[in-house]
Amino acid sequence: MADDTTLPHPAPATSSILGGLGAKPAEKAPDTAAAKLRAFEDKHLGRKAMRNKDGVVEKGFGSPFKAMSPELLAEHAALEKLVEAEAKVDEANIELSAAKVAHDSAKAAVVEATKAADAAAAEAKRIADEEAKVDAAAH
Repeated sequence: MADDTTLPHPAPATSSILGGLGAKPAEKAPDTAAAKLRAFEDKHLGRKAMRNKDGVVEKGFGSPFKAMSPELLAEHAALEKLVEAEAKVDEANIELSAAKVAHDSAKAAVVEATKAADAAAAEAKRIADEEAKVDAAAH
């Protein structure tokens, strides 16, 4: 039997009890609430469940949705609330980004206004000093 150190590459990591012969890598878990809801619906209602034009599963009379157990219905409702909450967080993040941009623009405007005011004050002082020299020379 060959030692593992003689292999040109490490053995692939698998989740199979059989040691990985023909095992597929584990699927990545959904990371968004909408993906979690879709995965839940696909698992419990089937991939071909009827959906409206917005992708929301049909919940009407006679639909597979109505046949789900109360526990699954509760889990589905919780996932829908999670989707709504995630959408609100996304909207809030967009508003936060816009507010940060507006704040940065306002700060830049203050800096520019300060520079302009300083330049105007320096120019006024220079003119006043020249007038004072002219007045001093005239007397």
